[in-house]
Amino acid sequence: EELPKELPDDSIGQEISPLNIQFDTMIEGLSNADYHNFGGLSSTKFPLIDLSVRAFDHRHLFDFDKPVYDEGNLCHDCILLPHLVDDNYIESPTVGLDTNAACEMRENNPDKMVVGQGMIEKYQTLAKLVRLMVPFVTFESTKKEVSFFHKHEETGLIFQIRPDIYNPLIGLLYDVKSTKANNPREF
Repeated sequence: EELPKELPDDSIGQEISPLNIQFDTMIEGLSNADYHNFGGLSSTKFPLIDLSVRAFDHRHLFDFDKPVYDEGNLCHDCILLPHLVDDNYIESPTVGLDTNAACEMRENNPDKMVVGQGMIEKYQTLAKLVRLMVPFVTFESTKKEVSFFHKHEETGLIFQIRPDIYNPLIGLLYDVKSTKANNPREF
């Protein structure tokens, strides 16, 4: 079902169907897919709209499913949402993801992201290190992957943000990034 392109002016603070999104409040438990499919403006969409409004309007036509994104998502989930790793990922019997074995695995597991052999253990180990170095990730008051939506009254634009980590008690927003760069200059 397609999401509404325009919302009535009185929708601020009201639930929006079909996702039951509320404006100006923290939303927990919204899937990553629903957040990204909602269609509001976010930091990841600004470069596309800056390139072309038409490209932004047709962003759903771009192919963004790439193995490198799956690896980044795995790293992200091992750190922030480790309870979802077994449900969302499966390892290929090979390191490479362009092999027949990996392709067949993708076909047989359409609801899972296929990652290279050994990657799950690698990123679970990295996640343990992150939790040691960045202890607020494990604070009970820390919220992970919460979503916020705001409708600007004058323009009607909807803005959305999904910080990886939000801790309202200490006033912290934090975003986890992964990179293959191995030194600050390359990052």
